[in-house]
Amino acid sequence: MRRRAISRARCALTVAAAAMRPFAASTAATCSAVLQENVTLINELNALRKELKDIRGALSDLESAMGFHRRNQRMSTVEILRLIASTTKNAQMEREVEESRQVSVQ
Repeated sequence: MRRRAISRARCALTVAAAAMRPFAASTAATCSAVLQENVTLINELNALRKELKDIRGALSDLESAMGFHRRNQRMSTVEILRLIASTTKNAQMEREVEESRQVSVQ
């Protein structure tokens, strides 16, 4: 009687194991794909953190150059805007000027 029960249990376990083999293989493939995606996302996140750090450093450099960090020599907002406008080219204004030149040529 005991041998029959062990034999039945062994047979049932063999069938259950055979049924789970394909599932285990697909689960391993899925886990591998998820792991690879996580690695990619972590690398992208680190790159974005580095870019943010660089941008913050550049912002700090610009603020220092414009005198934001000087205690006794503060610039007004108008002066700051004039300084920015004089040192950088506004792409929108350049496009409008170029369009007006093209219209006047035609």
